[in-house]
Amino acid sequence: MTQMLKLLCLTFVSTVIFLVQLTSLSIAEEVINNFEVKVILQKDGTLEVTEEITVTSEGRKIRRGIFRDFPLLFEDTDGVEKQVGFELLETLRDGRRDNNRIERSRNRARIYIGKKDRFLKAGQYKYTIRYRTDRQIRFFENYDELFWNVTGNFWDFPILKTTAVFFLPDGVRPQD
Repeated sequence: MTQMLKLLCLTFVSTVIFLVQLTSLSIAEEVINNFEVKVILQKDGTLEVTEEITVTSEGRKIRRGIFRDFPLLFEDTDGVEKQVGFELLETLRDGRRDNNRIERSRNRARIYIGKKDRFLKAGQYKYTIRYRTDRQIRFFENYDELFWNVTGNFWDFPILKTTAVFFLPDGVRPQD
């Protein structure tokens, strides 16, 4: 009888451990762990941007890769909608070139990174998007401003950490 009780206890403990592990796997979350942005402001006013986006994929929404929406319209100081320029320079996944395609509409460019026919394994991936954009600086009588959304909008995932670093042209100080 004691042997049987020990076996039942051992089976019960093993089952509980298995269920706890299974539950922790099922509640793993797809997130953007880190969103690092480097912006180089050129003398002609264009921005050269490098975004490094580290994500955790569980194969639910991040299945083949990620997409990034980039707004193409802005409102000038007179309230008139105008278009910004956008040129995709490079996309990488984990430091290697990755497929991309762009779907454009009047108000946005959606960059897809990944391969249509390849599913990612669950895990962490680092995506790099390099692009050039213009008309992001607004000029006023007493000051100028960079009017630009660092992370963009419409992400399906929480962004846990964001860092943005801006580099001005040689000889230009922030107070200028």
